[in-house]
Formats: sequence, structure tokens, C-alpha cells
Amino acid sequence: MISFDRAFVLVGLAWLIMGMVLGFYIAFAQQVQFVQVHVAMMLSGFVLLTAYGLIYRAWPALNETGLGHLQFWVATIAALGQVFGALQFVLSGGTAITLVALASALPLLGALLQAWLFLTRAASQARSGSPAVKPDLVGDPHPKTESLQREGARSSACVSIAAQAIRLIDEISTEISPPRCPNSLQLKLMLAARVGRPGLLTFANSEERKMAHIDRAFVGMALVWLVLGMFLGLYIGVTHSSQFVPLHMTMLLPGFVLFAAYGAFYRLWPSMKETGLAKAQFWLSFLGVLGQVVGAYQAVQSGGADSMLVQASWLLSILGGMLMGWLFWKSGEAKSHASAHKHA
Repeated sequence: MISFDRAFVLVGLAWLIMGMVLGFYIAFAQQVQFVQVHVAMMLSGFVLLTAYGLIYRAWPALNETGLGHLQFWVATIAALGQVFGALQFVLSGGTAITLVALASALPLLGALLQAWLFLTRAASQARSGSPAVKPDLVGDPHPKTESLQREGARSSACVSIAAQAIRLIDEISTEISPPRCPNSLQLKLMLAARVGRPGLLTFANSEERKMAHIDRAFVGMALVWLVLGMFLGLYIGVTHSSQFVPLHMTMLLPGFVLFAAYGAFYRLWPSMKETGLAKAQFWLSFLGVLGQVVGAYQAVQSGGADSMLVQASWLLSILGGMLMGWLFWKSGEAKSHASAHKHA
């Protein structure tokens, strides 16, 4: 199985290095006309391809389909076309737009393929109970939250005690009656104690089940904003409606990049899902980005006069970011406490 996660990240890092070199040249030689090429390298090259790689890494089932090959090459060629299209546009003084227009369609196709793969393969991975991430990404090949580990330990102890009690009763009963076969409940309890399945008799509550998919919710919304942003970018390139560029950037940066990062955080640090604050963090971020997009459209239509919605939405996004920082901090603190208690 090909690891598209590593391939995407390697190509993304290559664009990052080239973009940094070009950025140094722009600053050193005062060649500001190449800023558009620099932006294409950093956003279409580094940010987008690296985000794709992280999604493949967090949901390994995406690597197992032939569409992964197509999506990788479409996205890679699209980034290359956008960079060279931006360079052609700059060198021609803004007259050559053919390559830019053609290259604008490929990122949209790549985004649609990524969204389709995520919606189909990520859901099937969740149903099959496959590991969330590859073993070398985290220490535990089957990541569990701290609360489920504690609950499982208590359940395992109860099952072991119950199995021992049943065996003691059976031993006593054999002295006064012929041996008898254990019933189904006895077999279940003994099997649970024997094979070490602490979760055999435990069930997550409805809130835990909802929060378990918050990573998929964030990445799914990120891909929605990516596709919408790509459509708008294609429209801007074809019709030269440059006034919608701020709206396009809002869809891609706060919409796609931020949501994809949040989804990766929840996926790679699953203990952040344990608290109800995760739900508040999701809705604060969702409403913040939605308000920014609608506010950016209002600002475009009003010529920049109406910006109150954008300001209010930024406050929501800031609260969402602060809450994410708090959840991330507390997840690391809880893990360190659990590790210290384990080695005590």
C-alpha cells in the first residue's frame, strides 16, 4: 500500500523550501511583483498538499483505494500549474491568463476527489473499527481516550472478580452435585476475563458517541469550504472578478485550513473529545467562519462599508481558538498525570 500521506507532505515541504527561497529573493532584491508566485507556492503548494497528507495520515483507509493515485497526481500537477501560471502572469505583465485559468480547474477536481474519498473511506474505517492513525505516529497502535482506559480498567477488574466467584461456586457445587456446564452468562464473563476485553460489557453514552466524530465533522466542513473556495476561484479566474478575492481567501484560510487543522488535532489527540467543551469549540468555530464568509461578501457588496459582521465573527473565531488551546493544554496535562500515576 502506497503511503500518500508521506508523498503529499514531502511534495508540500519541497514547495515550502522553494517558497522560502523565493521569499528571501523578493525581500533581498525588492522584486515585489513575484509575490503572487510566492503565495501560490506557499498556499497551493505547501499548505494544501500538506493538509491532504495529514488527512491521509489520520485516516489510513484513504490509502487503500485506486482513487488515491488519481487524487495525488491531480493535486500535485494542479499546484505545479498554479505556480507556473502565476509566474507566466507576472512575466507577461498580467496579460497571459490561459495557464492560470486552466490550472484553476485542477485544484477543484483534486478537492472533489479528496472530499469523495473522505466521505466514503473515512466512514467505512469508522464502522470497521480500524486504527485511527498509523502505529508510528503515536505510541499506542489503537489510541483510546483516558476516560475509556479508566472505565475499561474498572470493568476488567469487575469481570475478573465475577469470573473468580463463578469458578468458586462451581468448585463448591461439584462437591455436592455432578459437574455442570456453565451457562451463557458465565461463559461470557470467563471469556472476558480470559481474553482481556475490558470493553466487552461497557457502552459509551450518547454524548461520547457524538464527540467521537468531531474530528470527521471538522475535516468534512473543511473540505466543503475548500470545494466552494475552488469554485469561486475558478469563477474569479474566468470572469476576472477580482473583487471577490477576499471572499475566496476567507473560504480557504479560516474555512479550509483552520478547520482541517482542528480536525487533525482532535484526531491525533483524542482525549480532547472527552469534554462537552469540544462541542462548544466546534460551534464557536463554525459560526465564526460562517460569519466571516457572509461578512466578507457583505463587505464586497458594500464596498467595505459594512464590516460589523466580520468583526463579530472574528471574536467568535478567537474564542474558538482559545478554547482549542485550552483543550489541547488540558489533554497534555491529563496525559502526563496519568503517565506519572502509572509509573508511581
